[in-house]
Amino acid sequence: MTTQTEPQTKEQQLKDFARLLQSNGFQVIISRKHPFKWMYFEKDGNLGTVNPSYYSGFNFATVNKPSHTHGTGYSITRDSELNLQSALDSLAFVGWGSGQGVEKYKDAQDFTKRNAWAEYYILEVEVQ
Repeated sequence: MTTQTEPQTKEQQLKDFARLLQSNGFQVIISRKHPFKWMYFEKDGNLGTVNPSYYSGFNFATVNKPSHTHGTGYSITRDSELNLQSALDSLAFVGWGSGQGVEKYKDAQDFTKRNAWAEYYILEVEVQ
């Protein structure tokens, strides 16, 4: 019997979560250079992200275009379980104060085009 390492377990959990997201109408965005180390997801033109927490569970966050005042997004949950509600919460429009100056990506294609360094792609078929 082989035992999975912590990173392998987290990777498998993200793959399982990708299938759940896809079956609920989300597009899943993966990095070719770093597959299932983290992932982005999009629904109705809004993006969110999830990555393994350093301690336990997973961290969810909003996603926006990088800026000096608003960074690249805002934390929604930390050390959380993978669940649809956290994914939906990550699609929120969040910004300090009124949110002025936060610029969102138009959609998953806009995100992949503007972040070519990681060779992002939209997962077309369900993950095995």
